[in-house]
Amino acid sequence: MTDLVRIVVVDDHSAVPSALALTLGAQPDFEVVGTAWDVDSAVATVAAQRPHIVLMDVRMPGGGGAEATRRIRDADPLVRILALSAHGDRASIVEMLGAGAVGFVMKGTSLQELADAIRRAVRGGMPFSRDVSEEVTAELIERLTWEDQAQRHLNRRRALVLEALQDGISMCYQPIFDLASLQVIGVEALSRFPRHPELPLKVWFTSAADLGLGAQLETAALSAALTGAAAQPDGSFIAVNLSPETAQSDGVRLALDQVDGRRVVIELTEHAPVGDYDALAHRLEPLRKAGVRIAVDDAGAGYASLQHILRLQPDFIKLDIALTSGIDREPAKRALGSALVSFAAEIGAAVIAEGVETAAELATLSQLGIGYAQGFALGRPSPFDDAIRARVPSPLLAAAGARPPSG
Repeated sequence: MTDLVRIVVVDDHSAVPSALALTLGAQPDFEVVGTAWDVDSAVATVAAQRPHIVLMDVRMPGGGGAEATRRIRDADPLVRILALSAHGDRASIVEMLGAGAVGFVMKGTSLQELADAIRRAVRGGMPFSRDVSEEVTAELIERLTWEDQAQRHLNRRRALVLEALQDGISMCYQPIFDLASLQVIGVEALSRFPRHPELPLKVWFTSAADLGLGAQLETAALSAALTGAAAQPDGSFIAVNLSPETAQSDGVRLALDQVDGRRVVIELTEHAPVGDYDALAHRLEPLRKAGVRIAVDDAGAGYASLQHILRLQPDFIKLDIALTSGIDREPAKRALGSALVSFAAEIGAAVIAEGVETAAELATLSQLGIGYAQGFALGRPSPFDDAIRARVPSPLLAAAGARPPSG
């Protein structure tokens, strides 16, 4: 762990928090950020300090450690609470675990064991003091039913999404190149969640959708993405990913009212089903009249993208990375890419190839007549100013089949 573990100590004997604050504070990876002596002060201290770990005395005034644990977990499901007690009785341990504690440590245990328990709790473990018998420990862990674990997982996902909505979303942008001119024609806005970079991007939006917060998170990402619109060169666009459901929402319409619609492309993913295409087309029509263009994302990855293309008549068709990858080596992929280029021309759409990672892929895409491309070989996600001014790397200039732009 590179960041300090923030700890709050709660115990009704004032000497205990002070002593633990001194001993734990001597650990190089720990920082004791607060102490408290009763339920109300514990809840207030945790709310103010936002610790990673709370060491919670089982028996305290104002309802005891279980009441404090419940109130803290209701307010901040991310915090992990370790119960502290001089008594290792089953009833106390069960009560604390039922309230939301993740482990149980006996008072008087060695500093090393307490420090190890804290570190295990931070990593997501369920530490129990060695002074608690193996039989009791096994029984307690078994009593943490699948339903309890599922609810805790749900609470954590909800807390993460709400945290993202409150603290904001960081955006980066990937350049999209016109393969004829080698100029950046647009950028795709990509969400980032810097407080939890270990979580895959898909987890955030899937979790939000499952919790009924999908539209809120997508709209927040859209608003963050559009901050770059004012600095766009004429004729360029920002592509933003939206589910078909969110694309129809009033929140999206209000966000897009603040910018020139001609600078925005909405990418509709194929992974979200559409129940009523006529209703979707009707809701998108005012946006299209304002200049907003529509792209069908992930084309070729499944049946739904073809449905999107046929029913929505998009301005752009984005060739999925699964088809771009190795297209120079696989005839079937080249045939499908060529067919999509011909089809796009028939309906007045342009094709953007995603996920270009090699010069050979780029050369093949250019030969197939695909007009636009993006991918790590061309430009990685970066701040807006860098992305909009990107240039095709020198080793790929010949592969693109065009001369580099002047200036």
